[in-house]
Amino acid sequence: MIKGLIDRLILKVYKRGYLLNKKKVENNFRLKYALPNTFRFNGDFIKFYGDGDLIIGENTYIGAFSTIQIANKHVVKIGSNCRISHNVRVYTTSNHSDQDFSKSNIDKYSRSVFIGDAVWIGANVFINPGVNIGDNSIIGSNSVITKDVPANAIVGGVPARIIKYKSNFA
Repeated sequence: MIKGLIDRLILKVYKRGYLLNKKKVENNFRLKYALPNTFRFNGDFIKFYGDGDLIIGENTYIGAFSTIQIANKHVVKIGSNCRISHNVRVYTTSNHSDQDFSKSNIDKYSRSVFIGDAVWIGANVFINPGVNIGDNSIIGSNSVITKDVPANAIVGGVPARIIKYKSNFA
């Protein structure tokens, strides 16, 4: 009986510490990147890093385990009313693929990423550097975005391709 009570107490203290640390991390992101008050961290283990600029519009959220990497002198701009699911990766820097990776000097490239207003990004999506996603688009789960996505498009796949356009907006 005492052991159960002690276990519950330890768990309660752990959860309290975890929640306080999570709030601290989120507040640090809000200060560093000047995120709006209506932006929501919709889950745990969300990471923003880099010395570039992160601009996020009103009423947008990002899901658990998602990462946004912003290289110096580059921007990730996410519009208002966007829904970004869990385990989404947005990168502004990557390696050039056509090179010899056995060498120590690897050639990289960096480009900004722009995501329009009212975009819905499904779970497990990877967005490559230099991509522009148009307003009111949908990115299907498990997609790899290598090219620009037009407004009102529904895309999916690896690499992502246009599946169709929204009928009420095309």
